[in-house]
Amino acid sequence: MPPKLPEALTDPPWLRKPKRPADWKAVTIAGLEPPPGRRVRWAPGEREDWLGHPVRADEAYWRAEIDRHFGKDRGAAFQQADVLVHAPEHLARPLLPQFAPREDQSLHHWLQPLLARFELDVWDLVVRMAGARPTRNGWPVVPLLGADTARLAAYWLYKLKTARHLAEAWFERHGPLAAGYYLVPDALGAAAAPRRQAVNALRHVAGMDPDLVVRAARRYGEEAAAAVVRMLADAPAGTFAPAVRPTPPPPYPKWADADALPRPVLREDGTALPAAATRNLVHILAMDDGMPDDYPGVGEAVDEVEAICEPPSLAAFTAALFEAWRAAGYPAGGEFVLSALARCGDGAAVGLLGPLLPHWSPDDEWRRVSLGMRVLAAIGGEEAAVHLHDLARSPHRGVRYHAWRHLEAVAADLDLTADRIADRLVPSLGLDASGTLDLDYGPRRFTVGFDEQLRPFVTGEDGRLRKALPKPAARDDPARAAAARERFTALKRDVRGVAREQLDRLEAAMLDGRRWVPADFREHLAGHPLLRHIVRRLVWRIVDGPAFRIAEDGTFAGVDDDAVAVPDAAEIALVHPVTLGADEAGAWAALLADYEILQPFPQLGRPVVALTGAERESDRLARLEGAVLPAAAVRALLRGGWRWPPEYQGPTRTRLWRAFGDHRYLVVDFAPGLRDADPERDEAQTIRGVRGTTDSRADPGDARYRLGDLDPVALSEALTALLARIG
Repeated sequence: MPPKLPEALTDPPWLRKPKRPADWKAVTIAGLEPPPGRRVRWAPGEREDWLGHPVRADEAYWRAEIDRHFGKDRGAAFQQADVLVHAPEHLARPLLPQFAPREDQSLHHWLQPLLARFELDVWDLVVRMAGARPTRNGWPVVPLLGADTARLAAYWLYKLKTARHLAEAWFERHGPLAAGYYLVPDALGAAAAPRRQAVNALRHVAGMDPDLVVRAARRYGEEAAAAVVRMLADAPAGTFAPAVRPTPPPPYPKWADADALPRPVLREDGTALPAAATRNLVHILAMDDGMPDDYPGVGEAVDEVEAICEPPSLAAFTAALFEAWRAAGYPAGGEFVLSALARCGDGAAVGLLGPLLPHWSPDDEWRRVSLGMRVLAAIGGEEAAVHLHDLARSPHRGVRYHAWRHLEAVAADLDLTADRIADRLVPSLGLDASGTLDLDYGPRRFTVGFDEQLRPFVTGEDGRLRKALPKPAARDDPARAAAARERFTALKRDVRGVAREQLDRLEAAMLDGRRWVPADFREHLAGHPLLRHIVRRLVWRIVDGPAFRIAEDGTFAGVDDDAVAVPDAAEIALVHPVTLGADEAGAWAALLADYEILQPFPQLGRPVVALTGAERESDRLARLEGAVLPAAAVRALLRGGWRWPPEYQGPTRTRLWRAFGDHRYLVVDFAPGLRDADPERDEAQTIRGVRGTTDSRADPGDARYRLGDLDPVALSEALTALLARIG
């Protein structure tokens, strides 16, 4: 007797033609109108939070701003909003009728403070902007209680998945009684669309308290109350209403010929799924790619299929499904195949997908690229890590970011960090353990190597040293010689690329304080055929121990050239000169100069800022107070790790901060400040203070800490960037 298949494969409920629900017989009562009043219902502390933008009382300044942005040459919407939010109220309120931003503009940062300040006077503006762009501008509608906002919330709940959370927040805020007052007229009205939306919303809030909905309906008479009672009683079983209309299933993908796909095999008896079940599996996989609430139970159904089928057969099935999608030219709607690969794929899927990802355009096919990286991360393993590491070097910023995040996840599964994975993935470019590559001209052979500055050299069988491969001679094999020369050209290019990338990684490791275990250090850095030339030109240290360099024979030597033993349990890090002190840094610099060793990036010669004993005990750096920064220099700091504080400072910014972890900040206060809306009028800025705090706001209170508690490397880099820009 063949095994019984789950219902999801034999008769998927999501694919059945929906039966018309036993809905209530619509009762219409003409002439019902919702109450006309409007009210702003704030949550505790909400208005204060939204209003928390300081008002600057410089009337002359604001009159000039009003002339600029509300005069003949009208400013942009955000510039006008800045005036309305921050100018004195007697100047700002009369301007409200002139503020008419386009509905397609995103003003979510401004609508909240505008509503908190002017409340009912900006009601229509808030509702108009929210209705046009709910995902960007919708949240300020939540406190607004009125007929128009109730209808908007009902529409969102019924129609828009992306605004469902806003609708639910609105009904949670105002409750079933208020919802009933405003929506019963529509629920009993003649217009079909508003009626469906209102009925759906009333059934939704009846889940909180159905008696309150009926009580609200009684305001419109007993006939209305009786109709609402029946409406609630006839709601779908187990709930008062679905949050949204049931989503119709997607069409079966035309490119997926179920008869041509390898059928998954059942664990129980090794038989293949029937053709109809295989087709249903394709269809439910397409539904499993939707939003979680689109097809309730589909995810569990796919889990059940995974439980009854042999994993290798499911992996082969999803790989073939991907190949069919690829052969059809990746038609829209087929991205579910990638989600299926992430669920059921194996190493073969990584080999199939990995080489394709770099050729997909992240600008035009971002979802496909993003899902592809997710597949690699879900399957994991070293091969997936290789492909993700390659993608982490993409010129596209989004690809780099997500590839690195996925690489970290894969590394964690391999019990490694992303950096340790990256160490293992540095290509050797075909060089052998001695750092050389043999090239064959036929009768003649040459050995290619690289010196300490990664400049290529070539030696022949005669021992003669050359800078490049010689031209082929008449007795050489033409094909072999041409291939060798092409290989040499590619090798030089690849070495330059790898060197640039690894120099950036090593410099970042110095700044971040990254540490290596000795075994990894010896194998992947000191013993790497290419990296060995770079790491020998740097100074290293044993954490809580002496500094050392890698000598020409591969041993570790101190500043006096004595051997340095590195215990297996030790940790190794790159030296930053601020941790050495001026005397030791100078001694190391002299030693490298004696050996004519040029460092690959600024290390010992790097500018540093070291704190004095008094500065380490203080929370302030008094030596910088009164220093002057050009306005452009202040903004340039934002490209180097400095940030504006998270709270809004008003139209003029007077503060920067740099985060150091553990909620510690270095804050720079300056005057007269930079204008967001008019940067061309910015003046030079005078530093008023540099302080350590656990709170980036203007008043530090008791949030101070000793500057000496900061990481000296991070502090030196931050202060060096600041000092370099002081005019």
